[in-house]
Amino acid sequence: MCCCFYIEPGSGIKRLIDQAVKSPLTQKMTQMLSKPLVLEGEARPTNIVSSIAKRRGGGISVFPMQWGFRLLDSNRRIFNIRSESAEGKWLFKESFKYRRCVIPCSWYFEWSHYTDLETGKMKTGRKYAIHPENEGTTYLAGLYGYERKEDFEWPVFALLTKDSSESVGFIHDRMPLILPESLIGSWVEDDESASEIMKEALGKMVFREV
Repeated sequence: MCCCFYIEPGSGIKRLIDQAVKSPLTQKMTQMLSKPLVLEGEARPTNIVSSIAKRRGGGISVFPMQWGFRLLDSNRRIFNIRSESAEGKWLFKESFKYRRCVIPCSWYFEWSHYTDLETGKMKTGRKYAIHPENEGTTYLAGLYGYERKEDFEWPVFALLTKDSSESVGFIHDRMPLILPESLIGSWVEDDESASEIMKEALGKMVFREV
């Protein structure tokens, strides 16, 4: 589960964001979508953010992407994908095979939930900032595709999620699939090993209430 993440001002992520800022695609996307590229602070669904992905000529680079796959013939968007079933879902299986990305951030936010004893309804509780232990940057794994409007095409992504690790399971039963920095290149470029790489997702998280 992930409904927003945070980019700390002045953090090491700035060098990656600077690459996205220089991309010709960024200017086109901000004009067509009437949204700026998120440089710092909170990033939310439908925002344009910096993403690490494969270049068409080989190698990896940083590109602007919009958060959210649009369902066909619908205005509804999908922001998170269960990693356990992504490879077999018709909407995502091609992206899983050929179009994987990583979204760098400082941490992600999650809210705890509880059952109201009077009404029996689920309510939102405390908000937490969460990131991997001993890691300066949080690398969220995702899949991307393309959306088209008239003659303009731009990349869109959704984040992969997994069962929460023991350290944050009390907050929510799902969490983003977070990769160590050492596996970013393999995740983005190695089309044969994606399923195995997901097994190396980081699990030990640290958190604080915000």
